[in-house]
Parts: sequence; C-alpha cells; structure tokens
Amino acid sequence: MNRYYRIWRITSMFISFFIQVWWYKKREERLGKRAMAPKWTELYQSMAHRFCQTAVQLGGLLIKAGQFFATRVDLLPSEMTNELSQLQDAVPPAPFDHVQKTIHEELGKPINEIFSSFEETALAAASLGQVHQAYLPKGEKVAVKILRPKIHQIIHADFAAIRITMALAKWFTDMPKQLDLDAIYREMHQTFSDELDYRLEIRNAERFRSNFAQFENIYIPRMYKSHSTSKVLTMEFIEGQKIDNYDFLKKHNIDRAELGRRLVQSYLHQVIVDGFFHADPHQGNLYVKEDGTLVFLDFGMVGEISSTTKENLKNLLFSVVERDSEKMVDAMANLGFLRPNANRNLVRKAMEFFLENHTPDQMKEMEKTKNLGPIAAELREFVYDQPMQIPANLIFMGRAGVTASGVAFGLDPTMGAEVAAPYIKKLMDDTDGGLTNVVLKKVKNYGATLIGLPTLLNRTLKKADLGEIYVKVGNLGDIQRAVLFQTRLANRLVLALLTSTATICAVLFYTQNFYEEARGTAAIAALLGLLLLWHSRKKPRDSSQPFHRNGPF
Repeated sequence: MNRYYRIWRITSMFISFFIQVWWYKKREERLGKRAMAPKWTELYQSMAHRFCQTAVQLGGLLIKAGQFFATRVDLLPSEMTNELSQLQDAVPPAPFDHVQKTIHEELGKPINEIFSSFEETALAAASLGQVHQAYLPKGEKVAVKILRPKIHQIIHADFAAIRITMALAKWFTDMPKQLDLDAIYREMHQTFSDELDYRLEIRNAERFRSNFAQFENIYIPRMYKSHSTSKVLTMEFIEGQKIDNYDFLKKHNIDRAELGRRLVQSYLHQVIVDGFFHADPHQGNLYVKEDGTLVFLDFGMVGEISSTTKENLKNLLFSVVERDSEKMVDAMANLGFLRPNANRNLVRKAMEFFLENHTPDQMKEMEKTKNLGPIAAELREFVYDQPMQIPANLIFMGRAGVTASGVAFGLDPTMGAEVAAPYIKKLMDDTDGGLTNVVLKKVKNYGATLIGLPTLLNRTLKKADLGEIYVKVGNLGDIQRAVLFQTRLANRLVLALLTSTATICAVLFYTQNFYEEARGTAAIAALLGLLLLWHSRKKPRDSSQPFHRNGPF
C-alpha cells in the first residue's frame, strides 16, 4: 500500500471524527446536554467501531494504538474504550517466501542450513510479526519470531499520520488544554518502537530470568542469541498449554488456586521488589507445563518503576489508610496524576467526597463479595471527568495488574486480598522505618503546626488591623478577546489551507483512477469549504459582552 495513501486514510478518519465532535457540540448548545446524551453515546460507539474496522484493514500500528487507547480511561469515554478493548491483534501471516528471505538476510545463511527443519505454517501471526516452529541441528525445538515485511516503513507512515492528527487536534480542538499530546505521542513512539527490535526482547528476558531465579516454579524460556537479530528471534519452544486451559490443569492435577496465587505474587514481586515488570501478562503470554511450572512469554512490552515512584505510591497508600485527602492530592501530583491545569482544591474536595462515601467497612464488604464493579465504575468516571490523567509509567503497570488479576481470579474466584499482604507489608516497611515512623512524623508535624499557629494568627490579625490584606480582582476580558480574534484568524487560514489541500488530493486521486477516494476527498473538501465560509461570515463579538468560548472555533 502506498505510504501517502495510508497516511491519508488514517488522517481523514480522524478529521471526520473532529468534525463530528465539533458539530455535536454545536447541537448540544441548542438542544442541551440531556437531549444530546444518547446521541453522544451513539457517536462514540460508531467512531470506535470505525477505528477498529480501519485498524483491521490496515494493520500496522493502528491495532496496537487501539489496544493502547483502550487502557486510557482518563482520555476517552467508556463507550469508546469498551469497543476498543475488543480489538484483537490477530492478522493473516505473511508469505513463507518473506520468512525465508528475512532469515537468509539476517543470519547470513539459507534457512535449511541454520535449522534442521522449519514449519512453513505459522503458529501465530500478529500486526508486527509471526511465529514458526523449528528445530536446530542439535535437536533443540525452538520458536522463531520474524517481523512482518516492510513493517518499519508501515510503522513510520503510521507515526507520521498520528503526528499530523495531533497537530490538527492542537489547532481545531480543546484537547491541548486537557492533555499533553506531545507526551502521549512520545509514550506511544517509545513503547511501540521497542517492539520492533528483538534484541531488546532478549535483554528483557535475561533480566527476568535473573529476577526470578529464587522462584522454583516460574520459568523464562532460553533465548538463542546466535540465531537472533533485530528482526529474527529464536527462543526455546515451550511444551505446555495456556494458563486458562482448565481441562489441561485438571488432567495434570495442577492446583488452580495455588497457580493463581503464584501469578499474583510473581507480579507483585516484579513491581514492588524488582521495579521491572511484564506489561502484557494475558493468557496467550502465560503458559503452564505439565509439572505446573508457570512460564512467561513475549518480553517486548515491559515497564519499570523507579524508587521515587515506589515512594510516592507508598505515600498514596498511607494517605488512603489515614483518609487524608490533602496528602492524597500531593501524592497524586507527585505521581503525575494531575494535569497542569488541575485545580487542586476541586480535586481535594472530590477526594474527600470519595473517602466519605467509601468507608473501610464498605471496602471490606466489597472485598468479601468480590463485587468491585460499582467502585471501579465510579473511579473510571472520576478519572475521566476530573482534570486528571494516568501517568505513562503507571498505565502499563495498571493494565498489567488488571490483566494478571483477571487471569488469577479465573483460576480461583475465591482468592482474597491476603495473597498480596507480604508484598504490601514490604512496600510499607521498605523505607522511612515503615508505618511506626510515619505516625511519629505525623505527630511531629502536628506539634510544629500547633507551635507556629499563635505567631501566624497574631501576624495575620495585625495586617488586618492595618488594612494590609487585599483581595485583587482583574478583568482580562479585553486581552482574552484579542487572543480569541487572533486564534480565529489563524483557524481561518488553516481551514483555507486544508480546503486547498483536500481539493488537490481529490484531483490527484481522480487522475490516478482512485475514484472512491477521490469522491471521499472531494466531499471533505466541500465540507471544509462550507466551514470556512461559515466561519468567515461570523460577526465579531461585541466588546461590551462578556467573554465566553465554547467549542474548538
């Protein structure tokens, strides 16, 4: 597929999303939020459905991006994330000729000189690569992963389309006020680029093997560096079944409850002790051998937790235990949960409301009944509605935690929170002398506050008596109107540029016999032209009227 056509398919899809959202906002101004609520739900679902269809057709980065955004409940409404979460990374395998050619180019020899046998039919195929079974000359059974053809060019084109889309979002939407789009792009670029170099996966696997050395029943497959490059990965073939094959577990008398506890504790060990964790522990990456050994697979997506982050997580945990909303907000800010424009006082009030409506007794009851649905839904809505975001370094930890716990509860629905007790205790005791020292610090802080309170009160009263306490109110309306005028002028220029570009693209598509694409592009050009005409005819705002802005224009 042509690079520029691919970029156009992706960017035009997102442009149509922006236009639909803008139009619905205008309708909401006339009809009201209540009347538009069901229409917004339908729109979000249709946009997510169209994205999934396009992702399956184009492959490449879009499938990974869809799965990534399915975890961003802080960015997208639930109607979209629920649809995106169903996107499966499964595509038809590339031709075997590509496999032979890649292995020859990467390893320097024909495939039959490197492997004694090699299965032509792929065991599995995804958007970035595929896996084949093979045997080495000495008889070792191995799994060989090969990147898909032209995957680097495809990913680069997709990243270019995402950059263009984010640039348009900065111009025509209010998203930059709430989100750091550049940070999101960097996060995606780093995450997905790492998966295109199998040498990184080998290093990750070796690090996991070292970290799990003390665990007897957890295994990391052997990696064959001599038969691996950035595009080819040869690893030990694991004889076993997926962790959710309950018939296999029953046949070999494997204790499901113990296996579930082992999975949860291994993940907690990765996060709390090692600070280095497997970021994609779904059923396809977790295998079980006949003797009950738990095997981790696919180390392309990993995450790291720094000592500073662990300290802030501990502070957040303490603040929840103490039910101290101010400390909760401080810990959340240090972890990066608050957006730059967040009003801390409003967030603190929201946290106080949350704590007041979720007492320890209620939390214990939910833990006993395993009915965490209500609180999970409330947390989801809270994160989406408030000026909050989920930090990049915690996105994968949270996603992996939810995935691993879901697998564990499938093994043992009666599993309780006590399985995590040893690791939570370690987190609490690792630094600062544990809970006792925190209590002592709290007493000292209260004492210092009480000692300084009379002096502060006396100084404040003196200033009030001398008339030195002021309340300052500034009117920035004129400046805001001037800024709005410049913004609208820039928007008109960009609209004119986009209209011209879409028109030229329509002509080019038509001359190259891409008639369907030409019609679609011409329709978008016409719509942009109408928007430009409407925007140009808008009357300037009366300077005597109060300043107000709603919508991207």
